[in-house]
Amino acid sequence: KYKNQKELLSRPSLVFKKIYPLGSNNKRNLGQITFLQKCSFLSALMFSNASIYHFYFTAEIYSSKILRIIRWFKRGKYLQTIATPIKIKSKIPSIVFGDVVVVQSDYSLNLLNNMGIKNVSRIYPAIDTEYFKPGIDTTQLRKQLDIADNNKVVLYCGNYYLGCNDDLINIILLLSKREKPIKFILACRIGFHEDLLERERMKTVFCREGIIDNVIFLEKTENILQLIEISDIHIYPAQKMLYKSDIPLVLLESLAMEKPIIITDISPLNEIMKEDVGEVIPVGDTGQLLDSILKLLNDDITRKAKGKRGREIVIREFGLNSYVEQYSALYDKLLGNSKIQPMATK
Repeated sequence: KYKNQKELLSRPSLVFKKIYPLGSNNKRNLGQITFLQKCSFLSALMFSNASIYHFYFTAEIYSSKILRIIRWFKRGKYLQTIATPIKIKSKIPSIVFGDVVVVQSDYSLNLLNNMGIKNVSRIYPAIDTEYFKPGIDTTQLRKQLDIADNNKVVLYCGNYYLGCNDDLINIILLLSKREKPIKFILACRIGFHEDLLERERMKTVFCREGIIDNVIFLEKTENILQLIEISDIHIYPAQKMLYKSDIPLVLLESLAMEKPIIITDISPLNEIMKEDVGEVIPVGDTGQLLDSILKLLNDDITRKAKGKRGREIVIREFGLNSYVEQYSALYDKLLGNSKIQPMATK
């Protein structure tokens, strides 16, 4: 299964250590990492003996400071992938601790270069295009979600409290009253208490307006393949969501399955648009978002053409082969097969 680590457990070259165990009642604390979990992470690092330590997470000032100190006492090289956008530019020197640093967009690459950070590479996130490809059978899911064959389906994957909720509410209200066959799937994880509050607020509005049957709320996605396949387009009117990822994987997955996307014209999100694979709208422009949705839903030829270009772009720019080759080159660099320049600090 995609993103399933079970198939890796039997490989002798890999050692797994659970550092984020489930809490009471088999539930994790929403949006929180406990002190014990942090200690488990540091323990796994301190008592390991590796040639390369690859860190792939959101860097914070205090965790970066601790890891910078640990570097002085442990042998091995540090490869740091900054997996989320940097919110405050002035803090960049404080969160960089790796011998080599990887960012996931040209936007972030320019930020670090302008701050004088050396040994920075841009490696786009990648997906398995042999796994994410069109043609998945969705008969059972359509029945489960009560989606008829003549329904147009608009997908939104994100977080409630980080999303543009008022924009979504307005769009759903307008389209539900103008185009009855349209179904909206809000596949949003519940990571924080604020997510629950926002979800309930949206449900209250849709119930009051009598369109709750047009909106499907999903907290857990059992099969993302079927969910994308059942959709006609994927909208991502993001502003605050950019704090979560440079280029969301779910958008690449949608493109790989030939589903066009509608995104906000914000860097680095707009780096996905290497070619015309959807629609780009100005920040907060609900009218343009409405027009873009209707344009794609009402024009099957244009929608499918953009979708096909989307898959071609993902294979070329965001495929696994290039991703693995670039990281392999960095591993070789760290192992001494090529020269590493000193990292600049401030």
